[in-house]
Amino acid sequence: SYEDMQRRKPDEDDHEITGTTTYLDRPAYILKSVPKPGTSQYGRRETIIDKEGLLPVSVDFYDMKGRLVKEFRVHELKKVDGIWTAMKIEMRDLKAGHATFMNLKQVTYNSNLGNKYFELRNLER
Repeated sequence: SYEDMQRRKPDEDDHEITGTTTYLDRPAYILKSVPKPGTSQYGRRETIIDKEGLLPVSVDFYDMKGRLVKEFRVHELKKVDGIWTAMKIEMRDLKAGHATFMNLKQVTYNSNLGNKYFELRNLER
């Protein structure tokens, strides 16, 4: 869904770090996020955040009845130009029995793209 792809503003949820773990053999935080009323289709999210890169590497999405309905997983992290980057990603819809996989082959940061690429008419294409 659109909500799965967008970044939520931190103040739209109540957050609590509930512990630590390892993910992909790397230290990570466990974060529980409960949306404020009327701001989400989900009842809560449980996120594992890589400590060094501060990236979400695993997210479990629960519906309003507390049932696990979707899973987001990073399967490979790589440091590109000094920036930790999710190279292999999976999003699984448990209710629909559908999964989407994204594998990045090449990433380029700070490539000095001109401002014209970010004009509204170009972004709407």
